Amino acid sequence: MPACSICGEDVGFRETLKALGPKHLACKAAEQAEERRIAEVRASALRVLKPAARGNMDLPQADEVLEALEMAPERARSAQAEAWRDVLRESLSDNLLSEEEEAALRRFQEHYGLTQADLEHRNSWRNFEQAIATREQREAERIRREAEGIIVDAAHGNISLPEMDQELEQLGFDQSAARRFSPVAWGRAVDEALEDGLLSEEEEAALRRFQEYYGLTQADLAKAWRKFEQAISVREQREMERIRREAEGIIVDAAHGSISLPEMDRELEQLGFDQSAARRFSPVAWGRAVDEALEDGLLSQDEEASLGRFMQHFDLSQSQLDGNGRYTKLVQAGVLRDVMDGHLPDRMDFGGRMPFNLMKSEDMIWIFHDAKYYKTKTEREFRGSSLGVSVRVASGVYLRPSQFRGRSHSREVTIHADTGMLGVTTKHFYFHGERERFRVRHDKIVSFEPYTDGLGIMRDNLRAKPETFGVGDDDGWFIYNLVTNIDNLP
Repeated sequence: MPACSICGEDVGFRETLKALGPKHLACKAAEQAEERRIAEVRASALRVLKPAARGNMDLPQADEVLEALEMAPERARSAQAEAWRDVLRESLSDNLLSEEEEAALRRFQEHYGLTQADLEHRNSWRNFEQAIATREQREAERIRREAEGIIVDAAHGNISLPEMDQELEQLGFDQSAARRFSPVAWGRAVDEALEDGLLSEEEEAALRRFQEYYGLTQADLAKAWRKFEQAISVREQREMERIRREAEGIIVDAAHGSISLPEMDRELEQLGFDQSAARRFSPVAWGRAVDEALEDGLLSQDEEASLGRFMQHFDLSQSQLDGNGRYTKLVQAGVLRDVMDGHLPDRMDFGGRMPFNLMKSEDMIWIFHDAKYYKTKTEREFRGSSLGVSVRVASGVYLRPSQFRGRSHSREVTIHADTGMLGVTTKHFYFHGERERFRVRHDKIVSFEPYTDGLGIMRDNLRAKPETFGVGDDDGWFIYNLVTNIDNLP
């Protein structure tokens, strides 16, 4: 008879079949009951050990519970290792093991003396170490990014250099690492400063302090240094352009009489604008002031006086001011004001003998040199057609016996008749050219036609045709206003 594997006594054949092995039925039942008790005890132990491994229960309190459960040492050690592994697996469900979770697991391991071999089931210990390494890498990366942001802020001037050092020390960021990163931080700060397209003086100063603090050379900063220098050059050019425009506005105001000449000098000195540069710009400023004065079509006595004082202040000559015709335009405006006020102008030097024979009580007001004289003439042509054939009558002679029909056509054309000197007096127009020489009384002109570069007239004559004088692109306004207001003269 077989012996019972539990009690060692003989086992009947039937009992063996019922127990499915060489065991007494009672022994088998007792064995199963013990296994259930052990499983329940293990489950109870795990319900205590897992909170302890998480750090949610004091380890001495867990020991008391385990002692009350009366677990065998080897079973207790197995349950402790299983609790550690289960808690680790739960902690890694978010792929991150926090420092608190790691500390709790290490305290649990140390308290129960668990070895790496105890915890290696299903690579648990290896997963534990990898989770710590991953967290430390992430933390190092976070510290690095935060430290780099602090260093860039210091390079940009958002925080002071002592504040930077203090914050890096609090982060535990190594100074040698900060030194290695400083060229990159400086370059980033340059890029941030240039986001608006301009490097301010404050930003430049902060970058230079940062550079000096870390002893960075141009070679260390490479391309960023070239950007830096170009940005400074652009800013200085813009600043010079701003000062130039502001200074030019001041000079024009002085020429126009809006501010006095001493005020102009003071404001230019405050701007740091060189007097020699002001002297070079003065003819242009004078010309702009003339244009502004003539925007209303009239030149007042005050405006003319201000322009005269400006000329004297900068010792400007007529040739300097008439390069763009502004001096001539100023004189013309003065002539028009004299005429409109009923005063005979005396502003033009006619340069000696004129080719005109003026009448008594007649005065020359203005002369246009190289004036073009245009007149209108009628051109005729005969248009027709013939039908027939030519018959030879004698050697070299042909006779066309045919019908010939046609009619005369005419058209008016304007031709350039001559170029010469055009004078405007108190009573006449005078023209002196190589082919055409004549004078026309003002009261014998029935109409004037203004052009931007000249004046058209129509004489008081039934057979008269339009005549035009071209006096230049900028003088059409003057000759028209002169001849239409000349009746104001006594």
